[in-house]
Amino acid sequence: MITFLHRDFKLSNYWVKTSFLFLSISICSYILIFHSWTEVSSLISTIEYEFTQLFSLPTWLELFLFYLLLILILRLWWIYFWQYYGQLVDALYIKFTKHLAHNGSLKKLIWIIKFYHSTHKTIFKLLTKQVHFKKRVSGSKTFEYFVNSIWAIIFYNLKKMIFNIVTGIAFFITLNTIYKHEFIKIWRESIYLILDAKLVDIWGDYITKVPILLAVFSTIIVIFYINRTRGFIRRAVASANRKKLEEVINEHRDIAYEISICLNSGFDNIDYVMANRKTLAKVWIRNVYEDNQFLKRFLTEHYSEREYELMFYLDKLNKIDGLQKISARIKDKDTFYNGVMSYFVHLSPNLKGFEVLRPYRHSQEELETYFFTPQGLKNIFRAKPLTRLNSRRIDNLEEHEIIQALQKDEDYMYMHILESIINALEAQFALLQYADSASKYLNLNSDLLGRNIRSLSNKDSW
Repeated sequence: MITFLHRDFKLSNYWVKTSFLFLSISICSYILIFHSWTEVSSLISTIEYEFTQLFSLPTWLELFLFYLLLILILRLWWIYFWQYYGQLVDALYIKFTKHLAHNGSLKKLIWIIKFYHSTHKTIFKLLTKQVHFKKRVSGSKTFEYFVNSIWAIIFYNLKKMIFNIVTGIAFFITLNTIYKHEFIKIWRESIYLILDAKLVDIWGDYITKVPILLAVFSTIIVIFYINRTRGFIRRAVASANRKKLEEVINEHRDIAYEISICLNSGFDNIDYVMANRKTLAKVWIRNVYEDNQFLKRFLTEHYSEREYELMFYLDKLNKIDGLQKISARIKDKDTFYNGVMSYFVHLSPNLKGFEVLRPYRHSQEELETYFFTPQGLKNIFRAKPLTRLNSRRIDNLEEHEIIQALQKDEDYMYMHILESIINALEAQFALLQYADSASKYLNLNSDLLGRNIRSLSNKDSW
């Protein structure tokens, strides 16, 4: 009861909730102390009897409401079950991927990422599809009320309340409960009718007339479509859309080719960062505090310049010029990539990796980080240390306190590098799926069977 009030009426005040709690306890205590169990039971029976007399419903309506409530409860349970299951799996996924990245088990790490994103998410989406309540397309109520009239919104919501899958299932179960034998009888008679029907009679009476009806109907539609001005405009729009679709296809073909080239260098960079993940955390410490004169002695002892020089590790990473080309291409066609380019992605779930390339404010920096280019490593090294020894009065700190602070910062950057490795592997796997799937769908032989069928029917073979 208190939870319900807190959720709907926003009673967040502590004293209000406490008052409700004490009021409920007082009422229960009064009933138990000053009334016997028999009187309480009699009171409950009286209330139940008066309620049933006041709200007397037909049997079929009671059954329908019962099944409706039961299905709604089961549906709600199903939603929350998969919601908490998804949160649990996500937490375990984060924990295990970090553990494998820490141990350097690159093969197992990639296997878990592939399984999680390609197999688990597909099954999870299938199990939760059409179960969760649909969200509004527009998040703005102002937009919704501007576009639709109030009566249209009321009618739409009433229609959804009455005609939906939950109500339909409850109605069917209610009918089946009441008219169980009648349904079985109708089912058997329908089966007997189908089995006793003669194909010759059906062919002679109905099927032979179908082509004539279709021809007449098609002729009427064609004449109506061709002669009207709207038909002319629609044909022009269809022609323009076809040209736009060809542009989309060619753009995706070029992007998929560029991504395929970039991925080879990105894989090499991942291997190098994975092998030197602990060393790179020390390199970051050296890079962050190298201008601090007070820490110069500690850096020389624990983070020597010869071993942890940043430029040495930057030179080992591959520069990927293709990423800059892709980002520049997307930036030049911002509206195009945010618009019609997304239609091709709906062809297959494996093409969803294209979303990694979608234009937004820091897309270039994100791509560089996902491929661990020298610039990407610099982006990671922009992280500020936790202890902030640069901004503290460290001359009053003991030597062991300074060493502990440096170690704390090193551990922080090490975990940050592990997270960056996992994010990079996820992004590269998504882009690899996109490039492979796009190459398959855009291959000249992808629609070979369809072209052959169209050529046999004297249609355009393409």
